[in-house]
Amino acid sequence: MLNRHGRPCCCVLVGLAVWAAVGGALAGEPLDLVPADSMLAWYGRPLPDALPPEAGPSPLNTLIDTLPQLAGGRLDRTARVALRVFQTLGQMIRYRHAVVLIDSSAIHAGVHPASRRVDDLRLAMIIDTQSWERSGPFRRIMANAIEDQTDSDHAAITDKTAERWSYRELYDERLPAWCRISWGQIDEYFVMTLGADVWPVIASVAVEKQPSLARDEWVTQTRDAQGRDATIEIFLDADRMRERLDPLLNNWISDFFKVWDAGEMHRGSWAIGLKGDAIYCLSYFKVGGETVKRVYADANVANPGALGVPAGSRYAVYKVPAAEYLVNLVESLYVWQTPEKREHDLRRWERIQREHGFDAQRDVLDHLGDTVVLHNYPRHPLRLPVFFTTLIEIRDEPETVRKTIDTMCEAWQQGLEKEAEKMVIANPAEVMRRDGVWYIQVGPLFSGLAWTVTDRYIVVSWSPTALREYLEIAGDSLNRK
Repeated sequence: MLNRHGRPCCCVLVGLAVWAAVGGALAGEPLDLVPADSMLAWYGRPLPDALPPEAGPSPLNTLIDTLPQLAGGRLDRTARVALRVFQTLGQMIRYRHAVVLIDSSAIHAGVHPASRRVDDLRLAMIIDTQSWERSGPFRRIMANAIEDQTDSDHAAITDKTAERWSYRELYDERLPAWCRISWGQIDEYFVMTLGADVWPVIASVAVEKQPSLARDEWVTQTRDAQGRDATIEIFLDADRMRERLDPLLNNWISDFFKVWDAGEMHRGSWAIGLKGDAIYCLSYFKVGGETVKRVYADANVANPGALGVPAGSRYAVYKVPAAEYLVNLVESLYVWQTPEKREHDLRRWERIQREHGFDAQRDVLDHLGDTVVLHNYPRHPLRLPVFFTTLIEIRDEPETVRKTIDTMCEAWQQGLEKEAEKMVIANPAEVMRRDGVWYIQVGPLFSGLAWTVTDRYIVVSWSPTALREYLEIAGDSLNRK
């Protein structure tokens, strides 16, 4: 027999049981809606520097919104779809969110045996807007996407339902099937998907008819071990990527993992977070039946200023063999090239070194250290987290490294000029040097990546102006003592 205090508890329990019985599982975080068998998932919490959701559109989103008008009719329909997806990504960093590559495949395209094009892409973006009313920015993006596809003879919007939720689907018959965009609200989550019949999959995970990544045993164990306060978490199913993509991509996925000494990896997870101004980065890898932990960036740095980090900036100090990682980066890019392209570039690189009298391995890579520092000074005007300054440690012989990099850059510019002459066109990009700073100049107005060499570091930033601003305040911290 229940007393009067017990009856309300009983009513709550009965209510929850009924809720579960009709398929209304409660999701505590966006990761609860991610299918467990996804290839790749990114789970992000609001960045500390991000504007609050109610602050209106960011400068980046305003720029993206005007690009179709600035480009006139020169953006094709596939590019417009990609633009709206990118705009959604730019907006959602203000919220808890998940971006998920559920599946993908490719088919042969073109004459060359190695040429491929996307045949299927199943992508989802899950954003914790907390309510339908607060999902207004994303619904406006979708309204713009609808406006982009103005030809009613070919494009259509369909209202659909999945489980107990309604959603809308936009499809243009002139585009590939995977270019279907669907959107709607699952309780507190705005869900946008790319691909055929992807939205119902997310709804099915929400009611626990399909397992979620958040409840996967290995994911749960690694998240508990690292703590759940990371700003960014990344989850990779290497086995599934190999299984789905290797047969179609000439084993490119397996080759990519092998370059990074991860050929035996089954799964991986990475956590990136903040402790004060310091960024930590750690990972777990499942290899065979064992899980291995690796710390890439430790937040416990005694004196970051001595490493060239400006006061008040956010930073990460990575303890990695810089030379090895640079070589792996280049090799991993060539994985996606044809054997003929790789062989051609290798011969050309050997010829350039021979003609200009340097050896990149001997004169640069062999003199690099095991410390790489990243920091966000100076801040990018659009406050984008991907624009940062990087310091790569030089262990010894900085003058040799400096002269060799100067020679490499001069050879690079000469190569660009020769290519432009062959094509009888104006040089689209130049490698330029001013006041000891090298940078990439694209056209008369845009200056991109910039770099220089000091006694302690190779310093790279997102523009020559940003690099010079940092060099002015860094002072003696970039020189040997």
